[in-house]
Amino acid sequence: MRARRWIAMYTLYLFALIGSSRSALKAFDPLFPQRKTWWTKTITPYLFTAGRITDTQMKHAADVGFKSIISHFHFTENITIGSEVSYSTDVARYIAENIAGLEYAVLFTNNESEEPRQISGIEHLTNVINKLDKPILYHSRSTAVTTGDGDQIQTAIEGSMLDAVQHASTGTLFWPLVQVKSSG
Repeated sequence: MRARRWIAMYTLYLFALIGSSRSALKAFDPLFPQRKTWWTKTITPYLFTAGRITDTQMKHAADVGFKSIISHFHFTENITIGSEVSYSTDVARYIAENIAGLEYAVLFTNNESEEPRQISGIEHLTNVINKLDKPILYHSRSTAVTTGDGDQIQTAIEGSMLDAVQHASTGTLFWPLVQVKSSG
């Protein structure tokens, strides 16, 4: 019985793989998490979040099959975490695009911006996700920012953004209304 379930899961996975024109040799397998990316959090099968990533984590992300990286903010300074370095956005973009072979997008250029908490910020995030190759690693200074921890971005991730990510392969923007509680 287990063998049939395993074969059925992988048959569906292979059909999805062929349908999405991904290489079977470098396919991302959402059914089995990779040891190299233990630090990611799964939002959807093709959208993962993390805190600010290092160059080593970027390499591991490319190794396991991520196709794109989204940085929530534009970081202007390097930070050191033990012996690892999280580089500024400009250096990280260079590493991602020219060394790791990943697409790289930055959502917001000003760390003080309130736009991420507005509907327009969520729409912008959805548009960026729709344009990039999947799977995507979405990172910020901490996973609390990328997963929202109770704010409107979490609402979008759990509802409308999930629909947007799942429908992104159709080539059309799918954006139902996000229900956000008013503050007043």
